[in-house]
Amino acid sequence: MGTGDQGQRRAGGLTAVQGAEVLKTQSFDTEDTEEDYTKLRRTMNYFLAVLVAVSIGLGVSGCDEPKEPKPVARPAVAESKSGVIDINRASAEELMSLKGIGEARAKAIIKGRPYARKDELVQQKIVPQSVYDDIKDQIIARQK
Repeated sequence: MGTGDQGQRRAGGLTAVQGAEVLKTQSFDTEDTEEDYTKLRRTMNYFLAVLVAVSIGLGVSGCDEPKEPKPVARPAVAESKSGVIDINRASAEELMSLKGIGEARAKAIIKGRPYARKDELVQQKIVPQSVYDDIKDQIIARQK
């Protein structure tokens, strides 16, 4: 831009040159300006203190490492001390430890719960008789 363009630029209805002339002619009350500055400074300090306090609070409680959830206590142990597995409470992994029980049969056993008797596995055609004969001494159907 050339020097002749200074009069062409407008800010709020005044050219830059006219705006400078207005500022030169205005008188400012320095007491009010210092008082306003002090109020502004106090307000800014207050908001800064609040911001710092909130940031510290979030840093302490909101940014911690996530804690591991506590394991949920199982209502009863599926496998007793004698090694017998309760078909009403055993997990799929525990059921799959039995001979002839894979993932599909373990899911079917869990889906068919509760069982009043362990021989219901054969009656409901969840496991064949041959598999039941292999595992019948290792399982039990406990009631709640």
